[in-house]
Amino acid sequence: MKKTKLYLALVLVGTLFLFSDCAKKTENKTNDCEALADAAATASTAFVSNPTEATCQAYVQAIHDYYTGCDLIPDATKQAYDAWLASADCSFYSGGK
Repeated sequence: MKKTKLYLALVLVGTLFLFSDCAKKTENKTNDCEALADAAATASTAFVSNPTEATCQAYVQAIHDYYTGCDLIPDATKQAYDAWLASADCSFYSGGK
């Protein structure tokens, strides 16, 4: 049950950042945000197609890189990411648990 909840949370967070308003501002910042969002989307796809501890960790790191590296994300959204990342536990996807 916990794996399912974590999986759904990861997918929902991925969807959240994909629809953020990052691309509406200056071009340089937009390019940075778009590159970070693309990396997070790639990590999301890898995790969804192969939910392992390693792909989960890569996805969590990509989300962290995205929201810390994109100055265009509102503080409230960053706080939501902080709360989610604090509760993310990729050990659910380890082979022995």
